[in-house]
Amino acid sequence: MLAQQALTGIRYAAGSRVEGVWTPGATSVLSITGTMRPMKPYHVQFLPASVRSGGAWKLFVKAGETVLRTTSPDGQTQADRITYEGQELEVHSVKDNTAHTSGKPHHKYILVVAGVDE
Repeated sequence: MLAQQALTGIRYAAGSRVEGVWTPGATSVLSITGTMRPMKPYHVQFLPASVRSGGAWKLFVKAGETVLRTTSPDGQTQADRITYEGQELEVHSVKDNTAHTSGKPHHKYILVVAGVDE
């Protein structure tokens, strides 16, 4: 079993346009418990260039404990961000592995990437 660690995240509420200018939504702080592991170079090569250029990690969390969000399809809500080793990472995708872990603790893995635009 990999060691769990406490991480801090930021969640953004939906933003809006005010007189044609984008206004981001309010932020709130998230507490996340999970295990961060760098992605293997073999797997990173299959990511889009814009994602793999800054680095990529897998965050393993127990299913049902942490719900992290990616950018909404309409772009109104930004992806959650996680601070790891002083770097801000963006949640890129969330995969539920509970169907593939018979007899083992159920978990989700979240792909988080570096190089987040402000």
